[in-house]
Amino acid sequence: MEVTRQQSTELKLGKGPGQAGDGASLRAAREIVGRQENTASQWMLRPGTSTLLRWLAVRSMLTVLLPGPTTSQDLLDKLMKQVENVGDQFAYVISEEQAVSSSREDIFRSISDRIGIDSSKIMVVTKSNVNIKEARRLQFWTCKCQQSSGANDGYHSYADYCIASVNEVQHKIEDVNGISYRQ
Repeated sequence: MEVTRQQSTELKLGKGPGQAGDGASLRAAREIVGRQENTASQWMLRPGTSTLLRWLAVRSMLTVLLPGPTTSQDLLDKLMKQVENVGDQFAYVISEEQAVSSSREDIFRSISDRIGIDSSKIMVVTKSNVNIKEARRLQFWTCKCQQSSGANDGYHSYADYCIASVNEVQHKIEDVNGISYRQ
């Protein structure tokens, strides 16, 4: 899941039913995935994702979901079910058609155009080396999610930040925006 951070206008998200925290969200996600026939190819939220999305919403930051070019609409729908309590805050979700037919450059430019924010005020959080390289070239802030194995693939030097867990994203945003974003 690619989460794009950005300072924006009004976007609020309150706690609703079933938003007990990451434990409940993760259990619900596992239950959904457990019912699937081919779980090896299913999306699974990383621990901390729901908390991060709520944190971004409280700070009126927009998020954009950027699926990979091989992500089917069916898989994307299943991901949205996993984040249904917080997923409605996505300002923009790249369609399967656009992910397949457009270049990474076109997709990143469309994100900036669609939400009306300059690329220098958007952070792309991804594990994809291709996305890191292209986002950097277009002057987006970049945050590389390292593989769980901790293997160094050489692209960490291209990214502005590298993280090992989703929980670290908020600290990187605070680094960019300053202490005023802390509660």
